[in-house]
Amino acid sequence: MRSFKDQVEKDVKSVFLNVKEFADWHEISFMSPPKNGLPAAPEPPVRMLVIVDDDELRDRKSSASNPTDGVYDADLLFYAQRADFLLHFGRLPVMQSKIRFDERTYTVTDIQDDENMVTVTLGRKGS
Repeated sequence: MRSFKDQVEKDVKSVFLNVKEFADWHEISFMSPPKNGLPAAPEPPVRMLVIVDDDELRDRKSSASNPTDGVYDADLLFYAQRADFLLHFGRLPVMQSKIRFDERTYTVTDIQDDENMVTVTLGRKGS
């Protein structure tokens, strides 16, 4: 018999991150920090199944009362499987780090780690 956690992980893969249902393929890469006088550069991109959620971003922005909140100036919110970040990058995104998402550079303004899924909010201001 499967545990509840096993069933949730199965649902993440077969329902939420199903390209026929909600998810789409996007190219994502972390930006390496500047060093030795060289500017930040993207690491090799990885194709990942993610869910871009414009409705959730709009809802969060409308309820954000604090202009310093990471969601207030956000431009993109997506969900991805936690395991995919760990598999491809060996780590999760961190606040204020740079990410390339489909050839555009963003700053991570908010991140929520919900065990199997990660919600990443990105902004272009100052990117």
